[in-house]
Amino acid sequence: MKKVIILTVMMLVGMSTNAQSKYDIQMEKAFDLWQTNNTTEALSIFERIGKVETDNWLPYYYSASILVIKSFSESNEEKRVQKLERASLYVEKIKAMNNDISEVLVIEAFVKTGYVAYKPMVYGAKLSSKIIELYYKAIKLNPENPRAYSGLAEYQIGGAKFMGGPIDSFCELNNKALEKYKTFKHSQKFYPKWGEERSKYIRKQCGESENEKESKHSINIDISNIKTDKGVVNVSIYNEDGFMHTALKHIDSKINQGKSIVSFENMEPGEYAIVCFHDENVNGRLDFDKNGIPLEEYGAINELEYMESPEFSSSKFELKDKDVRFEVKL
Repeated sequence: MKKVIILTVMMLVGMSTNAQSKYDIQMEKAFDLWQTNNTTEALSIFERIGKVETDNWLPYYYSASILVIKSFSESNEEKRVQKLERASLYVEKIKAMNNDISEVLVIEAFVKTGYVAYKPMVYGAKLSSKIIELYYKAIKLNPENPRAYSGLAEYQIGGAKFMGGPIDSFCELNNKALEKYKTFKHSQKFYPKWGEERSKYIRKQCGESENEKESKHSINIDISNIKTDKGVVNVSIYNEDGFMHTALKHIDSKINQGKSIVSFENMEPGEYAIVCFHDENVNGRLDFDKNGIPLEEYGAINELEYMESPEFSSSKFELKDKDVRFEVKL
């Protein structure tokens, strides 16, 4: 039986369900679309809001965020560059409104990181110093902004690992970010709140000992009953805190004769949930028709009733002291 899986790459943001203004309604609509992995539609709404709310930086902030995230999985080089250039344009629009907001510098650094991820050997030397400078300026503007610390820490950890250098001082910076996340508050509606789960993941990588490595295991998934080898199988693994909005890991897996095999390596003991769908057109999202009925096959480790939204409590499994393997039929 098919299961409806609400997939998302949404950055966490504080939202009220008691929308009053047209701006609130449209922003919440965009976030709802983002939450259901309809990023193209969400982006379109954010862009339209930005054209109307000419003195509000948040719509273009989230437009740039979506474009950078989409660029990470874009296989077509020309389209990837187009997304990054478009994101850069929105950053410039935001800076023209107000260049003294710490979050603006964080998103500018994030966009430039998208270029480094695209071609490290080309853009790494060109942009790395600028990215680090932007994060330091963001910290100076608002020493309580946790995203400035965590973004700087993650970027420097990645660079140190690439060069084979030490990461201890950068891990300490990430720990400082985690402390900031505990106390960070902002009164503005829709203000960014994302980043804490990513910092927790980085902390685990920083504090990993040999004994911890030995205690980790693999989660293997055999996916079958895929109607065509076209496209990929989109597979995400979640813990309870990030369920259905912030995946711990994500894999786009190739299909061979209606089957696909996915492995998540080095997973710590704990409770997890896995959801997947056949991304036949490789657009990074589960497609629906005008009535909200899925157009692509989907599945999960544990069965769901038709049209039932998944809950972590009913979808979870426990990884203990050995590797595990599951079968999922789409």
